[in-house]
Amino acid sequence: MGTDKYSLKSCLVKGWNAFKSNPTVSVLGSFLLIIIIPISFPIFLQAPFIGSGTTLALNLVNRNAAVPDVFSGFRKFSLFMGVFWLHMLGIGVFAIPGGIGGYLILEWGSDALKVNPLAENVIPFVIGIVVVIISVIMWLILVVSKWLFVFFIVADDWNDKSILAAFKKSSTITKGNRVKLLLSFLLLWLFAISGAIIFFVGILVTTPIAVCAMASIYQELKTRQEASSRLGCT
Repeated sequence: MGTDKYSLKSCLVKGWNAFKSNPTVSVLGSFLLIIIIPISFPIFLQAPFIGSGTTLALNLVNRNAAVPDVFSGFRKFSLFMGVFWLHMLGIGVFAIPGGIGGYLILEWGSDALKVNPLAENVIPFVIGIVVVIISVIMWLILVVSKWLFVFFIVADDWNDKSILAAFKKSSTITKGNRVKLLLSFLLLWLFAISGAIIFFVGILVTTPIAVCAMASIYQELKTRQEASSRLGCT
């Protein structure tokens, strides 16, 4: 049974209020998400820094964020590393067929679009397009929306639980809301990067607001799911 629906507008307002409550730490979190995380991948520090970003967002929403939260992900280093690489494995499962489809499109695309639409090259070209579309849809549904809250779950309170249990809990929390969550994720992502229009400086404001809004969505759905579970046990 899925959890109740949530209000994206309400969660976005909470994200704005979280930013206003501590703008200094919020902007610091922006630097973490925009600069530190992308350049940390080659040295395999991306996972704990992503964990730091989600922890920082949760603490901003809860009004107890502090500068040391920037390194909080290292307290659960092994958990975040496990979640990160399992998540990457899930992405790879759909990236491989998507890459094959992309190869077919590039290899036979130019010939397929020539004057003769019945050319033999049309078949692999069409197959490539279909494979890419299916791979992207499956990735969005199964990886993005279903596992959307895995990092938030580990950052929230997951010291004594397994990594696989975190993925299972994310699946439970998102059940019944995955299409809306996917749309919310895309809208918040667009909102975050829209700040770049204002001489790129605006992204330092829009990014933490968007991430805090997602943290608010997580908290709301988690609370409702846990309440629903308690009622089901009575």
